[in-house]
Amino acid sequence: ALVVESSALAGLTPTQLADYAAMRLFAQLDPARLTGTPPPTILTVLTAASDASVPVSLTSWDLGFLRGLYAASSNLSPGAQRSQIAKEVRESLDKPKD
Repeated sequence: ALVVESSALAGLTPTQLADYAAMRLFAQLDPARLTGTPPPTILTVLTAASDASVPVSLTSWDLGFLRGLYAASSNLSPGAQRSQIAKEVRESLDKPKD
């Protein structure tokens, strides 16, 4: 389950909320654990400064993460799973934008 304070939703579109929830629930990612400069991800929509630009949907990084997560075999070690995810993220970010 995902609980979000209603005040945090001000200004968000239904797509942004749905994509944020997808990353939190499917990938089980906690945006509080994104240290340093966060990757370009929908996970920043609730914590971004009011004047900051936020993604309107899942980003290439998000899509690569999800692809890697679901492509990685469950019998791989955690390190191998992380490597698979990182590979997919790199490939997603390297793809030319349409």
